[in-house]
Amino acid sequence: VPALEAFDSQLKGTGDRAISTTMAFVRILGTLLKDPQVGRLVVPIVPDESRTFGMEGLFRQIGIHSHVGQLYTPQDAGTLSYYKESTDGQIMQEGLNESGATSSWIAASTAYANHGVMTLPFYIFYSMFGFQRDGMRRMYAEQEDVYYYITVLNENYAHPAMPEGAEQGILKGLYRLAVEKPLQGERHVQLMGSGSILNEVLAAADI
Repeated sequence: VPALEAFDSQLKGTGDRAISTTMAFVRILGTLLKDPQVGRLVVPIVPDESRTFGMEGLFRQIGIHSHVGQLYTPQDAGTLSYYKESTDGQIMQEGLNESGATSSWIAASTAYANHGVMTLPFYIFYSMFGFQRDGMRRMYAEQEDVYYYITVLNENYAHPAMPEGAEQGILKGLYRLAVEKPLQGERHVQLMGSGSILNEVLAAADI
């Protein structure tokens, strides 16, 4: 499993730049694909079009899988992130074919039993099946019978750096993002939120 330091660029936040959690996920996926140990085992499965998730930067890096290779000249052939299909491509771009993509996911997730190869399949949909670092540890290092379901969104906002000491809280599902000291004599309110409501929770803390 890659060390936490491998994801430093994602953990330090985005500063003033606003990005979606979908884009943050793609950056993490790109880091995994470059890892010398697990990169070749990562199987991105898209039952749609990869560009809708901002994954076109991976076309040249790992290619789109086609068992017959590239038999046509793509319309975007003159661009940097053109449709590159190859027999050794890693992206399983299934188009609008959820059933076919699910079949690919089942095949990849059971490859350890059928082919003796443990893969890391990511079923990337508008509701997403995915695995992150703790999931890799539990599923592949400790062989637990679990899989991870992660939801990412398209709202753009500046992402803060990971708070110091938040690692265990993140793994358990709840961690402290910020602390606001109440004014003397004021009641103390604890706000909780995640996903699409998170920015409104942060705004409420300033009221």
